Amino acid sequence: MKRAYVILIIVIIVAIIVGCSLIRTIFYPPAVEAGELYDNKGQSLSFSKWDKDLQEYVKNGSVNYSKWKENQQNLDDTLAYFKTIRRTQTARDHLLAAYINAYNAFTIKLILEYFPGIKGIRDIPSAKRWDAVRWEVGEKTVSLNQLEHDILRKEFIEPRIHFAIVCASIGCPHLLNRAYEGNILDTQLTEMTQNFFRRKENCKIDGNTVYLSSILDWFRGDFVRDELATKLQWFGEDYKKASQQVRLLMFVCKFAPKDIREKISKNYKNWSIKYTTYDWNLNGQ
Repeated sequence: MKRAYVILIIVIIVAIIVGCSLIRTIFYPPAVEAGELYDNKGQSLSFSKWDKDLQEYVKNGSVNYSKWKENQQNLDDTLAYFKTIRRTQTARDHLLAAYINAYNAFTIKLILEYFPGIKGIRDIPSAKRWDAVRWEVGEKTVSLNQLEHDILRKEFIEPRIHFAIVCASIGCPHLLNRAYEGNILDTQLTEMTQNFFRRKENCKIDGNTVYLSSILDWFRGDFVRDELATKLQWFGEDYKKASQQVRLLMFVCKFAPKDIREKISKNYKNWSIKYTTYDWNLNGQ
């Protein structure tokens, strides 16, 4: 009887583990093995028309879709420019900036095609949203999902992209009102990541619980990978030996406001993590 009871407990535990793994496989973005494919030898790029539009139509992360829909010439010229980019001839940081700008510009174009008849990007038919293979950049025609998961996440070791690419939703990072540029990309990515964690809906403390945006859950693997210590050298030996939860909190503390950073870093193991509900409503003015 005791043996049967033990076996039953083991079966239940295995079922829970498999079930959780299956849930992540079905409902979460794919895990990726990232690697750096490019170096900083090559040509630079400029996104002046995209930069002009962002300054005109974006304020504090909110987008004036009504005005933008009236004048899309600069946007269309920007999309045409993405087609001319040659990956192997472009410096790494400029190429990464191009892919970030491309993701955001493609998303804006997609929203404008359906605006004002939608309240959020998920109102767009599924087949025409993230999986539609229609966007041209760097000698490839890709979907938004392919650009995010197969290029941005896989070809660059850069977790800060998650605070730069914007899916037109309130729960997203704010859309920067300037183009990302290769020569200042590191500064821009740091500032946008810090800006993300300053927003209380993305990072706050209550008791011994840290409340984080769902982005930190969906893409958890990108924020806890070994390369953040070995290649980027953001962290030391303590990071390499830490659990995934501690690693995630160490990443948060690198960019979070000082008061949050000081509280959490006193003892990373004292904290539990909960993820907030994502707001998919349109990030419009």
